[in-house]
Amino acid sequence: MEIRSINNINQNDLDGLFSNSDSYWFNHTQQWRSYTFHMRDYGSRDLSFGVFQDDKLVAFSPLIKEFIFNSKGAAEFSMAGIPSVFPMFSSELSKNNKEKIEKFTFNYIFELATSEGISYMNFHVSPLSETVLDKSVFVNPLSKFGFHDTTVTTNILKLGQDNETLFRNFRKGTKSDIKTAIKSGIKVRIYTSTDITEEVFKLYKDIHFKAAGRQTRPDETWNIMLDWIRNGYSILTIASKGEEQIAAQLINVFNCRAYYHSGATLPIHDRERGVGHLAQWEIIKFLNSSGVTHYDLGLNFYPNISQDVADKKLLGISRFKSGFGADVYPYFRGEWFSDKEFMIRVYQKRVADLFTISSLSNAK
Repeated sequence: MEIRSINNINQNDLDGLFSNSDSYWFNHTQQWRSYTFHMRDYGSRDLSFGVFQDDKLVAFSPLIKEFIFNSKGAAEFSMAGIPSVFPMFSSELSKNNKEKIEKFTFNYIFELATSEGISYMNFHVSPLSETVLDKSVFVNPLSKFGFHDTTVTTNILKLGQDNETLFRNFRKGTKSDIKTAIKSGIKVRIYTSTDITEEVFKLYKDIHFKAAGRQTRPDETWNIMLDWIRNGYSILTIASKGEEQIAAQLINVFNCRAYYHSGATLPIHDRERGVGHLAQWEIIKFLNSSGVTHYDLGLNFYPNISQDVADKKLLGISRFKSGFGADVYPYFRGEWFSDKEFMIRVYQKRVADLFTISSLSNAK
């Protein structure tokens, strides 16, 4: 077996692997790697690589080195701070050969971690890959490589049904919120590659900046997201009330599957009942009519210690996402530390966050 860096892999080889892998989704593509590579202002390096066997590409691992925020120069393998995606493998491999190549791949990742001075890394298995959807992967494959299991769950809605059936399966409160938003005059428009413009995309940016109180990431990432829409990898929704644009959402659409990427609502409309619910309903109807088979609305968080310690707002978002009749799938992920002191600091902060949140909750 042979390792080749991304710069030494022919695009035809990548395309061939992508078309013949059941562990492949958008997170493995150059479009996603480029986006995450530009999320940090400096220091990111693309260390993605492929594994060749008998001169054929049989595995590919997107891998970005980044500096960890507020960590005095410590580095990690991640994608804009979120877990790197589990390597993808050719579906033609036998079970034994795949296991051998999988071990070879992670051995090299650990070698890179040592040579690059990596303090921390985390990975996830894309829940929209065929291996998760068909449940051929049903336990966390990261645990056998020494990662601490931090698996949570996500909400994946199976489409291909009529809209009435989909709506009937929504939570009662979700249906009520949708109807309230419609009665209050909220309108939702969806933009695709056929009608997106820079002016429309700027509406999304402006809403996002106002909701966050600042620009949260470099300009290049916004340019890449606009290119996603132009090239059919994403859709954009804008919710309006009267003449005012009040909320926006961006959805990744790839290989007949979709993922809720990000969204924002103007602060003065943050408590407007049903804005997000109606936007999701319009998204679901659009995806359903477009041949998309699965829609991942996003993660469920729990009031415990994991990679995230969810506050009240994040727990509320989780409840919102679970109201659309989706099935719960595992979001396999895991983390690894090489630096004892760094690991202690991370866990001390998580414990402090958990008990701070618990104390605030009990006080109410």
